[in-house]
Amino acid sequence: MTPHGTDLLGTVGSDADLGSGSGLVVLANRLPLTRGARDWEPACGGLATALVPTLRALDGVWVGAESRPEGLTRAAGELGLRVAPVPLPPTIEAGYYDGFSNRTLWPLLHGGVERPVLSSDWWRDYRAANERLATGAMQAAEREGGSAYWVHDYHLLRAPAIIRRRAPRARVGFFLHVPFPEPAQLAALPWAREILTGMLGADLVAFQTAGHRDRFLDAVALVLGPDAWVSGDGVVLRDGRLVRVEAHPISIDADGLVRHARSPEAARELRALARRYEGRTVLLGVDRLDYTKGIPERLLALEELLERRPDLRGRVVLVQVGVPTRTGVPEYRRLAARVRALAERLTARASAEGLPSPVELVEGPVPPARLHALLALADVALVTPLADGMNLVAKEYAVVQAAAGGTGALVLSRAAGASEELRDAVPCDPTSTAGIARAIESALALEPDERRARLARMAAIVHARTPATWAGKQLATLVEPALRSAPGARRPGRAAA
Repeated sequence: MTPHGTDLLGTVGSDADLGSGSGLVVLANRLPLTRGARDWEPACGGLATALVPTLRALDGVWVGAESRPEGLTRAAGELGLRVAPVPLPPTIEAGYYDGFSNRTLWPLLHGGVERPVLSSDWWRDYRAANERLATGAMQAAEREGGSAYWVHDYHLLRAPAIIRRRAPRARVGFFLHVPFPEPAQLAALPWAREILTGMLGADLVAFQTAGHRDRFLDAVALVLGPDAWVSGDGVVLRDGRLVRVEAHPISIDADGLVRHARSPEAARELRALARRYEGRTVLLGVDRLDYTKGIPERLLALEELLERRPDLRGRVVLVQVGVPTRTGVPEYRRLAARVRALAERLTARASAEGLPSPVELVEGPVPPARLHALLALADVALVTPLADGMNLVAKEYAVVQAAAGGTGALVLSRAAGASEELRDAVPCDPTSTAGIARAIESALALEPDERRARLARMAAIVHARTPATWAGKQLATLVEPALRSAPGARRPGRAAA
């Protein structure tokens, strides 16, 4: 059992609350292990980090797509996990994942940062993949004797309704890890109705923030009209079933992060980095190379800052970690090329003045100890996504800095879900390079004592909201007997005329 196991079981209850077997079936696009150079390795993304303790605590099973599962079950067992891989034919997987999930839904859900690409073929593949994965989840539930499903993220928006159709008495939860768009943006999608009815197959639909939750409720009213009624923070369907719609911000294992950040390996990395950047103010960005993360705007803001503040030239360096992702998607290849070009331009201008480069672009994953050291070293963390469901880097920075007694400052986009919790960060408009530049100046101008006080308050919030409490609140809602009872009164939804 993980360190969070006791907390989780105390919140949810016992295994018996979830069904006759291990109970919980987690369904996600990917499994919590990834194929490494020699063998399977634990995945390091936010989804796996948050859900693995829950799965271990409840002895549940994780279902996800994997077409080459050789050795996977053994590797998962060694980590105390149970997994059920579901193969997808390559023809379906391409349209489902690279196509509809990541070229249609991803830009749409992030507010149209890039223009969504529409394809009826991709939609067909998306529906087929959801059918296969939902079937895999139900087969796993049948083997394990469970009847509670927890479906995750935008790859599986149809899955809750598929499970509901085949198992009307099943308990189903759904959590969206990314933002939800404005209702009119979703309504413009030809398949908006099927997307919403798919999500409403769940008993509980949960989001990162209250804002995302409210957009969903408004979209239901706008698109589904008389087929669904918004009642408070829930939706009543024509058959009388109530779907709860809630906000549950995801978090991190702050205590575990502090232990790792204080490890001998991290301490060695920190000493080496301190020598490397001695005498310079370190700005830090840690992101996937995704167009939603606002990396080009961040680099342009640094350029603008150095134009306005010549005294900072040669004294400031932005260490930008950019982990390549979805390299088969054209939009991502274009983004990577633009980021490299901007970094090269900043370097060339500094070199012409005989100054060190103000930017270091690190393309590729960074070893955990070095990442923890960078978080502890950075004078200012720049978390400036154009749209983000949460952004856990902001939380990690606050926790590591506070634990190290640091005097760092966090510049945080108003478009990141984390901004609803971390109100002591320096806010910025991520679309304005001048605004980001001013926010960096403001962060640098804060007195050390003020920075420490802000970090302490933010870290306290993160420590108080663990992955166990995040999971426990949702699972507790799922097992309430009254969940499927409709309220006595109904009222029309919020639909605009």
